[in-house]
Amino acid sequence: MGKKIEVIVEGEDVEVDRDIVELLVDPITHMLRNAVDHGIEYPEERKQFGKPETGTVKISASYSGNFAMIEISDDGRGFDTKKIKEKAVKQGLISKEEADKLSEKEVANLIFLPGFSTKDQVSQISGRGYGMDIVLSTMNKIGGQVNLDWIPSKGSKISLKIPLHTLYIKALIFKVENRKFAIPMEYLQAVQNIHIKDIHSYKNQQFIRYMTEFIPIFSARDLLSSSGSPSTQSTFDKRGKYYALIVKTEKSRFALTVDKIIEEGEYVGMELPYGSPGNFYSGTTITGDGTVALILDPDRFWQFLTLSLRNKDRIPEVEGNHG
Repeated sequence: MGKKIEVIVEGEDVEVDRDIVELLVDPITHMLRNAVDHGIEYPEERKQFGKPETGTVKISASYSGNFAMIEISDDGRGFDTKKIKEKAVKQGLISKEEADKLSEKEVANLIFLPGFSTKDQVSQISGRGYGMDIVLSTMNKIGGQVNLDWIPSKGSKISLKIPLHTLYIKALIFKVENRKFAIPMEYLQAVQNIHIKDIHSYKNQQFIRYMTEFIPIFSARDLLSSSGSPSTQSTFDKRGKYYALIVKTEKSRFALTVDKIIEEGEYVGMELPYGSPGNFYSGTTITGDGTVALILDPDRFWQFLTLSLRNKDRIPEVEGNHG
C-alpha cells in the first residue's frame, strides 16, 4: 500500500486454550487489516500532522484475572465518527434519526454491524463488506468482550477480553441461600462483619462507611437469588449482623452482603458453556467438597448496578463514591 509500518508484538508468553486460539485467527486478522488500511496514514499525510513517516501497529497480550487481554493499537487517524455515521446511514444499516441520537462511542461501535465498510473501493486489504462484525460475533460466541478507544488523529486501540478455558484462580467461596459463588481475590479488598445500624440510607440506596468513603451496599440475596429477577432494591432485615465483602472494580468500590463465607483457596476456573446466561459471571469452578460455584465477574456486576441505579436516579454520583 506504500505505507511504512513498524509492528511491535508483546506478551508472546500468554497462553490461551487451543480451541479459542483457532477462533481468534480471523478476528485478529481483520483488526490488523483495518489498522493498516484505515488507521495508519500515508507518509506524506503523517508528515503534515507532525508524525514520523513510519507508523506503528502494536499487538499485545496479557492476563487480567480470569481473562486474556489482546490489544491491537496504532498511531494513525483514530476513528472518524462523522464518516462512520454517514456510511452506516448510506448503507441502510441505521436511519439518520437513529444515528443522530447516538453518542460518539455508539457511533464508533457501528463498525461492528454486518456489512459495514467505510471504503468506497474494494482493496486486497479491507473494504470487502465484511470484517469487524466477525470480531464481535466471535467475542459473543466465546463470552468475551470488545472495546474501542481512540483519539482523533492520534491513534486507536481495539481490546479483546477473552475468557480462558481453564485457569487457576485464587478466590473466596461464599454462599447465598443454597448456592455457592466465587469471587477472585484480586477484586476482594476486605471481609467485614457489619451490623444493621452500620447501614445508612440516602435516596433509597444503602451505604456503609469503609475507611474514608461511603460506599453503596447491596444484598447478594436480592441480586443473586435463584428465584425471580435480580433487584438492586436491597432488603436488610433486623437480624443484626452480616458478612460484607468489600469489592473493588476498575470503576468503583461497593459492598456485598452474603449469607456465609465458605473457604478461600486456589481453584480451576472454567468458562461457561456457550449460550449459558452469564450476565454477572466469568465462569465456574469446583469447590473443596466437589460442588459447583459460579465465578462472579465484579466488573460486569458493577456495570449492571450502575445502569440500574442511574435509571432509577437513586444516588447522585455512583462512580465517585466519595462521601
